[in-house]
Amino acid sequence: MRCEVCGAADLAPAMIGTDRLLHVAGEYSLGRCSACGAFGQDPPPSDVSLLEYYPEEYGPYQHGGWLSEIAAANGLRARERHVLSLGLKPGAMLDVGCATGRFLDRMRRRGWSVTGVELVSGIAQRARDLFGLSVITGTLETAGFEDQSYDLVTLWDVLEHVRSPRCTLREITRILRPGGWLVFRVPNPDSVGARIFGERWAGWDFPRHLWVAPKTALDLALTNAGLRLVRASSTSGRFALSALSIRYTAQEMIGAKWLANAVSWMGSSPFARLASAPYFSLSSMFGQGSLLTFFAQKV
Repeated sequence: MRCEVCGAADLAPAMIGTDRLLHVAGEYSLGRCSACGAFGQDPPPSDVSLLEYYPEEYGPYQHGGWLSEIAAANGLRARERHVLSLGLKPGAMLDVGCATGRFLDRMRRRGWSVTGVELVSGIAQRARDLFGLSVITGTLETAGFEDQSYDLVTLWDVLEHVRSPRCTLREITRILRPGGWLVFRVPNPDSVGARIFGERWAGWDFPRHLWVAPKTALDLALTNAGLRLVRASSTSGRFALSALSIRYTAQEMIGAKWLANAVSWMGSSPFARLASAPYFSLSSMFGQGSLLTFFAQKV
């Protein structure tokens, strides 16, 4: 199968996993590109299967308990800070995979003219109903935006879900104005967490993550698409991936269900957040966090 990050036609078997998050039936295979190191689901899912992987109870579509809401609010503020760090004047902005539109609503209040794209029709409608947003149902490639129509495009935990990251990046280049910016966040397969948890690392998220690529591979893909990587950094959201990875590991390696649940709860508790803060700070400092945010500009 062809690598949809760099274009090489060489994917070797890497691992087999199951859906530990939503328990969609089946086993899913990942191959690894020998040219760029990207991991891709092989074979890729059909269009019908892909929609089934995103029921309305999928996490990014939900409002959880108070701890989840605090974490979500912190994540939204971090996204704002990333955009504000560019020092841009408000202009036309597109958020791809906008879910229920909470980030778009915040950016609109900062003066941006915002548009969203969301794959799941019910969730796209929820964004329209909740915030009165302009949200197109479908993919970026089917949306049909005009050339050079946006100053900023964002994808938060989305590029790993698309069928062809290199095609998506080319489409982003087409719709960005000269000097326009792309900001996106993806899981980092070179992270400490990926090495510790192996196939139970939540960043693989079988079967929804179709492509998980290291920084070097995405840098190459950006260059090939006509975008220049300005910087990349470890970002917020690291604890959630680690807590999920701990839960998966506990559930599968500890026989007693009550004990597995206790270990899982301890791994996601406020105390665990506090105790693990130094680890996350150090791993981020050295680019080894479980998530990376990329800032790229149209050449």
